[in-house]
Amino acid sequence: MTPERTIESERATLARYLLGDLPPADNDAVEDRFLAEPALFALYQEVERELMHEYAAGTMSRTETARFERHYLVTGDRRRRLVVLRALLAVESERRAWRLGSVPVKKLAPAIAFLGLAIVAATLYWNHRRSSTVSSTRTPPFQQARKTAPRNNSPRRGFEQSAERR
Repeated sequence: MTPERTIESERATLARYLLGDLPPADNDAVEDRFLAEPALFALYQEVERELMHEYAAGTMSRTETARFERHYLVTGDRRRRLVVLRALLAVESERRAWRLGSVPVKKLAPAIAFLGLAIVAATLYWNHRRSSTVSSTRTPPFQQARKTAPRNNSPRRGFEQSAERR
């Protein structure tokens, strides 16, 4: 027999053990081997996780589901582990839906609207801050005019200039 064939037969035996489908003498033999063969116990844990995953995902056959519920889900600890696994599978399913783009637009609309408002508010705030900073460092236009060209605002100036031209 090849090693792959041996591992597959061990997997099948362990699955039957977990589902309560082995005769009592074979159950005892499997449990005795757990102590003697750590690799078998590691394989048992792997098969146990696979069966839990199949049950939580709903991919197990009806007869296996009934056996699994009757023989495996008998302790509170195992049932709690199943609840956690189902929650993790739901989260993974949601992540996969987001990655594949199958999330309805109705769910995205509020987030997009909020993001748009946040961008507009940030832009307005930034422009206001920039204009108040720039205006406090600039010289007002009326003061610039005084510095560049002195103005004579007297009413006579216009009269004097016109008299000089004559």
